[in-house]
Formats: sequence, structure tokens, C-alpha cells
Amino acid sequence: MGKSTLKQAVNLVTEASAESFRNVSKQNDSLVLCNPSHQTIKNRVSDIGELLKSSEVERIQKYFNNELKGENQVEILFEEKDGLFLSIQGEKNKKEIKLVKVYEGWQPETVESKRYKTINTLYFAGYDKPEQFDAVVNSGIAQIYNMDYLKTRILNGDGAAWISKEIDIDESVQYQLDLFHIYQKATRKISNLDDRKINPFSVCYTRFS
Repeated sequence: MGKSTLKQAVNLVTEASAESFRNVSKQNDSLVLCNPSHQTIKNRVSDIGELLKSSEVERIQKYFNNELKGENQVEILFEEKDGLFLSIQGEKNKKEIKLVKVYEGWQPETVESKRYKTINTLYFAGYDKPEQFDAVVNSGIAQIYNMDYLKTRILNGDGAAWISKEIDIDESVQYQLDLFHIYQKATRKISNLDDRKINPFSVCYTRFS
């Protein structure tokens, strides 16, 4: 496959991530790829997906064999995990995609800014089962960071079982409920609207079932 054809294929895959295969086909009916049908575009998506999956499987295998040793050295990493249900082309029911954001910390966007941005941010996403998805994330981290220096990972989540499960496997992971869901659980326990306004931070360290 030539560079121009490869670039066209990548563009088709990118467009197909936002629209249906059929719509992408109509928008690209003048391409050199012989007026690609929606099935051709679907095949291109599958082909590139398989290449990425193969690379991912190889990385995970190296991770389990302790063959990954990234160059970055930090003692703490922060992780945010969440799930999002999406409509999938060709499937009747929505499917949950797992999302993870990993970063070293945060800093002001500018010198005098009150807005903050995360430092050296990594993103992971996938439809895998929890154990497999954790392997994807952890191998991705190990590829960049030297795990011998990493002492603690602060994990933020919404309380879903697949998110907090990792603390049972890795003692370096410290799990905490994110602030939004702390408030959500607190307000569900406090029915009186006036009582909810009294020192809301006093509930932050209370465990709600």
C-alpha cells in the first residue's frame, strides 16, 4: 500500500469513528480507492484495528514478562477511570467503553491563571473486560515510566466495581471516590435541603454505602 493510499485509508478510519460507514462512503465517492463502499470502509477500520490490537497484545506480554522499563521516573501517578455507554454501528444495545486518564499532577495553565491543566497526560480507552483493560493501561504506563521508582497510584472513580477492583490486586493503588460522587452520595443520604447546605465538606471522609 503506497503512502497516499495509506493516508486515505487512515482518513477513512478517522471519519468512520464519528459517522456511519455509509455516510463516510458517500462523502468520499471521488477517492482513488475506487469509490469505497461502506463495506470497504468497515474492512479498513477492522484492518487497522487488528494492527493496533496486535501491537497492544505484544506490549501486554512484555509487561507480564517484566520486559518493559520506561525512562520517566516519578513516585506518584494519578488515574481517573470512568465508563461511557455508546451506540455501536451494527449492534442493537449500547456498549460501555472504559476510559482512563493518567497524569503526573497539575499546574496552572498560565502563570496567573486560576485554571489548571494536568501534566504529561496519557489516555486509554477500550471495550475489554476489566482485567484485560487494566493490563492495557498498566502496560502502557510501564512502557513510559520506570515502575521501580513508582510508589503510589492515586485512583479516582465513581464507585463502580470494575474501577475499584484493582486495589485488591495492586497494593500500590490507593482508591478514592471522586468529589462529584461524594456529593451525590451525601445528598442522597440527606433528604432535608437545608441540612445539605451545612458544612458540605464534613461528609467528604464519611463512607457511604
